[in-house]
Amino acid sequence: MVDEWTHEQLDALDALKNGDASPLVALLINGDLLCSDFKDIIQQRLDKGEFIWREDKPKVGRPVSSRLNELFCINVFIKKQKLRKAEPHRRVVEIEQQLAETHALNADDLLRAITRGKQCLEYFEKNHEMPWSREMLNLNKKSRGKTL
Repeated sequence: MVDEWTHEQLDALDALKNGDASPLVALLINGDLLCSDFKDIIQQRLDKGEFIWREDKPKVGRPVSSRLNELFCINVFIKKQKLRKAEPHRRVVEIEQQLAETHALNADDLLRAITRGKQCLEYFEKNHEMPWSREMLNLNKKSRGKTL
């Protein structure tokens, strides 16, 4: 290892910050010595898992929405349950259309989010015995007079 940065190492660091590891790989393949600070930066990123793989040829089709994480899905499921409880005579399709417009989703993505949210809550209830998940799953059952 050396103590001074080279232009190639600075370029490789800039590329790493943008998610491109190819200049770093080229440095390593060529057998260039890395600056100790650069090695420490790479080690920290490896420890944190901050490297992102970006394909040269992206997948054809619409990208998967990154908004459909577990917390978002649980939130959409709970909103649907609360709307159904607040307006019991309203059609479920109308409630889903309202939620889709509110969250700027199409119907398929909304239904996928609702299903995923319900599955997450069921998983928490079954595997981790979290009582709050049971309460969220059974929001509408209380309004019908059923006991938990």
